[in-house]
Amino acid sequence: MRRPSINYFVVLLSGFTSVKTPSTHDPQTRSRSDKTTYETYTTLQNTNYIDNRIERRAIEIASYYAHHTDAFNQRCDKILIYMPDAFAFHGHASQINTYLMAVLLATYLNRPLLLLEPSGEWNTYEGGSQFGCPPDMFPENNQEPIEELPNGFSRLIHHPVWLHNGCRIPDSHQYNVWNQMSGNFNPNGMLSHDSVSGRDVNVIVTRGSPLRGYFRQISNEMVSASDPDASLRWAVNLGASQEEAARGDKLISESPGSVVHYWTSRDFSESNIPLDYIPFEHYLKRWMSDECPVNEKGEIEMMKHNVYVATDDPVVVKQEIATLMAVAHTAATAAVNNHNKNQHHDPQLQSHPALLFNGCHQLTFYFNPTQETSFHIAGTGERTPIQGDTCQARYNRNIASIADLWMLARSRTFIGEFNSNWGRLLRVVRLRLTDVDPFSVVLDMRIAWGRDDVGRPGL
Repeated sequence: MRRPSINYFVVLLSGFTSVKTPSTHDPQTRSRSDKTTYETYTTLQNTNYIDNRIERRAIEIASYYAHHTDAFNQRCDKILIYMPDAFAFHGHASQINTYLMAVLLATYLNRPLLLLEPSGEWNTYEGGSQFGCPPDMFPENNQEPIEELPNGFSRLIHHPVWLHNGCRIPDSHQYNVWNQMSGNFNPNGMLSHDSVSGRDVNVIVTRGSPLRGYFRQISNEMVSASDPDASLRWAVNLGASQEEAARGDKLISESPGSVVHYWTSRDFSESNIPLDYIPFEHYLKRWMSDECPVNEKGEIEMMKHNVYVATDDPVVVKQEIATLMAVAHTAATAAVNNHNKNQHHDPQLQSHPALLFNGCHQLTFYFNPTQETSFHIAGTGERTPIQGDTCQARYNRNIASIADLWMLARSRTFIGEFNSNWGRLLRVVRLRLTDVDPFSVVLDMRIAWGRDDVGRPGL
């Protein structure tokens, strides 16, 4: 059976903004405008949608426990250690989705979540992280940053106090031993001695594949209402107040079969499928439900869209766009020229392909500015490194991928699918919590193909 080889996502943007990067790394020393820029472009969600009270409450509680040793020890008697480095060769969405599973699992099991990153000899990445070397932090030909940076996955995310509770990892084992023990998920944990506190701590230690496997196994139990006390405790561990937790029950691999179904539904036999992926045009047809507006004279009005395409094969997608433009060239040119006689002088239109689609949608396409030689942050594939790769080049791919995620997360409309980690992560990021039933809303998402049911976070 054929396997889809291309993933892409389409977003409709209301416009683009030119951004000047702040000149200082310290958010506290930035001007108000720089702080706004910093907050806008360093998070996948607008910070207005994040309840900062959760973190503030957690810091206050952690401060209390820091001065009350017995209570602190009890709070840290059982912990879950997640080792993200085992998934470092995966893409951003896969790594973040697995982290989300660790968060949900730790809070459900009523355990603080601690991240254990490799350091020293156990860290195999130049610059200390799979995400490469920021050029302004690493002097040329120097592997050591000018300022201390987090290692590994911690360079991408902020792991909050309300998840780790200020607990520490027992010093009973070195990193390589923890890594060996993380291969099998033991839900009962094991005792490990911490010489600093003189305590024995019950530890569950896990990493990517074992964690995902156990999460799938237990996910139905996690959302069932069979144990109301456990559900209430879980919501509180996730940062909810007691009042919010009381209403918590309201928030409850690519598919080759979908590709086969797509083509056989168009009268191709399974043995004669023309492509091993679903074509780009099918994604664009998700606009078919948008009727063309008509003005007072009865004329169809053009609707302009900036369309950002995130894909791991832009060469093929651009060829598909060129084919669509060639087919519709005469009609598209006439319609666009009638609509705006000066449009052909627009340098932006000359540098980005434009297409008249479905009679009234004028689509201008944008891609991220990579050199189209490699699109996976780890290399040509998840486990295939690039010959002659550098830490700086890895960082450039990392930033291009994060930019893709940022565009997809904040776009007005998203067209994609749930069969990849990107689509599943973006469904979580585009979720907005509200104060009225059903207490959540998802920004406009149009599913191009495959399953349309919403799974557990990450699944």
